[in-house]
Amino acid sequence: MAMNVLMVVGSVLTLIDNMYVISVGRTIIGLSMGGFSVYSPNFINDTVPTELKGPLGGFINSGVAIGILIPALLGLWIPDNPAEEVNSFFV
Repeated sequence: MAMNVLMVVGSVLTLIDNMYVISVGRTIIGLSMGGFSVYSPNFINDTVPTELKGPLGGFINSGVAIGILIPALLGLWIPDNPAEEVNSFFV
């Protein structure tokens, strides 16, 4: 529940139009996501039957790896300097 509260607080802070407040909000969200990555496997380990602990633990690790891979792949299509891309399009 504490991580959920931190996530909501960080999300609300990112809505404020101030660079420093947005940075604090993003930091809080990052801390909350780090907490989720620790507490979720522990919660699954404590609540599932013994025969499902291995597969579900592997599923969490696979989900984290895929969650890192997808944004990295999406970032390949972002140009290094978007202003040059726009200017060369209109010239």
